[in-house]
Amino acid sequence: SPVLSLRLAALFLNAPVNMRHEWINSLKMSNELRSQVLKLLETRNVRPEMSLYGARRFLVRYGELSDLAFELLSLTDFSIDEFEPFLHSVQKEDFPKSIKELAVNGGDLMAVGIRSGEGLGELLEKLFDATLRDPSLNVREKLLEMTKSHKEFI
Repeated sequence: SPVLSLRLAALFLNAPVNMRHEWINSLKMSNELRSQVLKLLETRNVRPEMSLYGARRFLVRYGELSDLAFELLSLTDFSIDEFEPFLHSVQKEDFPKSIKELAVNGGDLMAVGIRSGEGLGELLEKLFDATLRDPSLNVREKLLEMTKSHKEFI
């Protein structure tokens, strides 16, 4: 690959996990490149679920590095041929890539009676996960209804 971060990640892919950080940190590179290499190396320990949900989680996890992460994943023993159709399918979808893209925010949830604090963040995470499972749920009214009707969210 002409992409340096991918080449470096491939180089360290089978390195002992406890030595990777030390070896990578010993190289002269920008913080951004170092961060990208370390993020890509996470693919060694990640096995995406073979589903649309798993593909959406993969894209969210790796963001703009997802194409490189997929390429690096193909170098491992992961069943890439089974996962690729899911990945291609969700790349065409419109789904929230972060909590910020949810149709509701913390203020909306507090307006319907959710107290601010740690529980609010957990609720937003659960709503985000629900929209990754079913992107059609990312509608303000649906998310607020889920909040009201599911006591485990509160």
